[in-house]
Amino acid sequence: MRQAGLVEHSVQTNAVLISPVWCDFLTEYGFRVGVSIDGPAVLNRQRVDWAGRPAFDRITKGIGRLREHGVRFSVIAVVSAESIRDPEGLLDFMAGLGCHSVGLNMEETEGVNTGRAVPTVEQAREFWRRTIAWSRRHRELTIREVDRLGSYLRSARATGLAAWEDALIDPIPTVSAAGDVVLLSPEL
Repeated sequence: MRQAGLVEHSVQTNAVLISPVWCDFLTEYGFRVGVSIDGPAVLNRQRVDWAGRPAFDRITKGIGRLREHGVRFSVIAVVSAESIRDPEGLLDFMAGLGCHSVGLNMEETEGVNTGRAVPTVEQAREFWRRTIAWSRRHRELTIREVDRLGSYLRSARATGLAAWEDALIDPIPTVSAAGDVVLLSPEL
């Protein structure tokens, strides 16, 4: 099925274990690679290993390996109450990593995340306004949410809202370390 283009392999990683062997494997089997990094070190403090140690240096080292081996990758960042104040700095940092696209997930109170502050609605509006403005000046980096909004607006203009309302959302299987598979957000 993969050869027929029906199955697409993707992996989301913090990149700390990326090695040349992994790069070869990802390339050979055509994996789409996403790296979780929330911005520069000061904004990446929540990304720690099992021992509680900061993972930033190891994440950026893994990203360097991906780049050295020509593995195309995207990044996903959690936008927190701290990082929401400087979307331009966050996006400049992401663009400097060499990724082809960035996904921006707003911090939410869900699942096990009940103790961290989340952005306000006003902060989110201003963040997205500035993010859209940044994306107009920097066409080299695709911002997932801005791209999806553009697709929605183009579709709504061309065919009306009915076509968009009928669009299916693809489930994203998540495989745990124990081998369990869920089709919903792992936080649920």
